[in-house]
Amino acid sequence: MIIEDVVDSSGPARLLPQPALIWMFPLTVHHILRRMQSAHRAKEVVRPLDADTGECGERELHEVVERAGRLANALRRLFMRPG
Repeated sequence: MIIEDVVDSSGPARLLPQPALIWMFPLTVHHILRRMQSAHRAKEVVRPLDADTGECGERELHEVVERAGRLANALRRLFMRPG
């Protein structure tokens, strides 16, 4: 988030980062998924299965995060690196 700081009434305003909202670590998919899992573990994810019929499938968020973790580990074993 950026806040505006006015130096004085005659000078131009300058934009400064708000320190309380600056991330102290890189924001990666790993961190987003862990936060989603801890904050919204029991929520359901709905996904379309068939566009023609409108059929949808549901899974709990923790299942989706666990599956994404298994995929990431499989890719890592195949020598893929984050980034």
